[in-house]
Amino acid sequence: MDSATALYRAKYRRMLERLNRVKGAFYVGFYKPRQIQFDAIEPIMQGRNIVLSSCTASGKTEAYLAPLTERWLEPMRAGKLCILIICPTRALANDLVKRISVPLNRCSVNVLLRTGDHPNPLRDKKVGVLVTTLESLDSLLCRWAVQLLDVKAIVFEELHVAEGTARGDQLAVLAERLDVLLHCAKAKQISGTLGNLGLSLQRLAVTATPGNAQIINQKYLAGQAVIVENKQGVNFEVDYCRPYDYETLDSTDAKQARAIAFLRACIKYCRQNDCQKMLVFVRSRAEAELLASAKGYLSDNPFGNAVFSHHSSLGTEQREKVEKNFASYQKAICFATSTLEVGIDIGDVDAVALTIPPMDVNAFLQRVGRSGRRGQTPRVLCLYENNFEKAQYEHLVKAARAGELFSDHPPFLSSVLIQQAASLVCQSASDMINKASLRDRLPAYLRSVYTEDICEKILQGAAQSDLLKVRRQGGYSRSEKLKEAFEKGEIHHNISHTVAGRGKVSVVDKNANRIIGTLSGSCTLLVGDFFYFSGTSYRVLSGPKDGKILVCPDRNIDRSKLRRCDFEASSLPKVSELWATDLANFLEMPTDRSCYTLYGADSTVCSHFMGTVGGIFLKVFFEHFGYADAKANAYVITCANLEEVKALAMSPGALKMIIRQNIGSLAQKLDLGPWSSCLPDELLEQEVFKVAEHIRLFQHMQQFSKLIPAEAAQSAWLCEAAEISAS
Repeated sequence: MDSATALYRAKYRRMLERLNRVKGAFYVGFYKPRQIQFDAIEPIMQGRNIVLSSCTASGKTEAYLAPLTERWLEPMRAGKLCILIICPTRALANDLVKRISVPLNRCSVNVLLRTGDHPNPLRDKKVGVLVTTLESLDSLLCRWAVQLLDVKAIVFEELHVAEGTARGDQLAVLAERLDVLLHCAKAKQISGTLGNLGLSLQRLAVTATPGNAQIINQKYLAGQAVIVENKQGVNFEVDYCRPYDYETLDSTDAKQARAIAFLRACIKYCRQNDCQKMLVFVRSRAEAELLASAKGYLSDNPFGNAVFSHHSSLGTEQREKVEKNFASYQKAICFATSTLEVGIDIGDVDAVALTIPPMDVNAFLQRVGRSGRRGQTPRVLCLYENNFEKAQYEHLVKAARAGELFSDHPPFLSSVLIQQAASLVCQSASDMINKASLRDRLPAYLRSVYTEDICEKILQGAAQSDLLKVRRQGGYSRSEKLKEAFEKGEIHHNISHTVAGRGKVSVVDKNANRIIGTLSGSCTLLVGDFFYFSGTSYRVLSGPKDGKILVCPDRNIDRSKLRRCDFEASSLPKVSELWATDLANFLEMPTDRSCYTLYGADSTVCSHFMGTVGGIFLKVFFEHFGYADAKANAYVITCANLEEVKALAMSPGALKMIIRQNIGSLAQKLDLGPWSSCLPDELLEQEVFKVAEHIRLFQHMQQFSKLIPAEAAQSAWLCEAAEISAS
């Protein structure tokens, strides 16, 4: 026996000794434990906080759940809720429950799923493990906090999905609120300052994003965590394809022609590489349906009817049906938005295809990691429409292989504290909160920033927005408006709303008698029209009426009546300033000056490479100057002439004055959270300037005082970058 084998067997024996009562449930048969599972046991068994950072499908779930179950086995068998697992999406929560139910049942421990799709009550249930979403946790703290008093550990699953968003900020506060609740339960009274009580709740963060463990530790685990990382290098095979290079279609419908060409490219790749199952990530829900519908134009489609789409507008049953069918079919292709980016079990996928470069390395690695799940090397097909897109892919591949993630961690959003104040007062038995009670429930790293004076201003903003009522001695209670919103369950989220006034309508399958999904409230489908939804063709029977469209499946499509789905608007992923700047370096574009070239017959395009948020600031600046037709995306500006760009060459003081004059417009476009309109003007202005400082706006703006003509290669990059949709 060689030394490596002997060492592995010794570690395995120690693992089985530590997991004596649950080893047969979690590590049965010929399962070979991973290094991260060995490394996680001791700190978890000791009650330490821990960050588990490793790639997709590396055994992270077993790494934390087996030792936690061993540690709290007896009380969980007795029906006490000891382990709380928070998932970033309902779909992931559904999938996780399916995966962990088997080993937990072997241990005689019950697991419960509680989400908006499955609002299972906790009361009178003997449950050892609860799997839920952060919005559902928010609701539980308000309504059933007493059911959480036995919780010993909280797990943040796939935390990288929420980190850097308003939902991630909300989760950090919720964890602190739960900790305070448990402290108060132990003390049986609330007295003194709660902010320095120390942690009583074991916290575990699970992320598939290597390299951001320190940030997660500071933000969610009070800087007290043991970090267990799998630093194994990322290995994958990559191919590039421009579909129009080998397939030109005569069609008056450019989008449909593109969809057919992209589907054919995927089919060709699968045939050449003996791939039976492919997952294709797309830019939007509409594109997912368009690509799935392209099967109707091909006579040589090897997937038959096993062509699926998966996105957030599918109903719960329909979404789960797609996941089940895609997992069970031997040969299939599925077009998905980021909904399948996280670890939902969809079986073994031979290859992943991308129709657009992801916005950062983390998303790229997550998507690539969905293939190669049988110990095979992951394979990815990068589909592009111009050389700038191909260069973006090449940049992603280079950074991923080098372990350079350029993770963006935006500043905490103050608007989250408006929502948390509303939630906290609904939790309060006295129907009263004040600035101290709000501040005491902030994570430690925020308390030095959010003083009691600032917390008071936040509460005042909530009162001015009629969410709270001002009471005596600095107290605040619920308003009638908040009581009504609470009863409707509308106060527990930090997800940006859809476009005002549009709403959505439910699509009802008459044959199945169930809702299969939703479309935009402004959709124009008429009786007799056909459309593709979830990869299936449907005929409209009636509606839209009373918020519903009645449909039935129908494969006998009348193409003259074939329409496209119109989905409610949603926010798109952002290109970070760090990532955009590094892309400029990769393309050998200057970052200390802006280069320009002619674009079309009467336009000029100039570089900026400040990312999506930088593009938003630039667009507002142009509007301020009266140049409403000027455009800006994450990389370039497109305008009428160079004089418009020269107007941007201002001092930081002048730029700040323009920002102050356009706070309302910027606050709306920067997406400072759905509760940002409730912030006082002073705090809203501070939020905008926090964002500007985060992307180094005033430093980057100096490049417009040094305009230079682009070289030939740079001109090509600029013109192709200008074709990307504006921020």
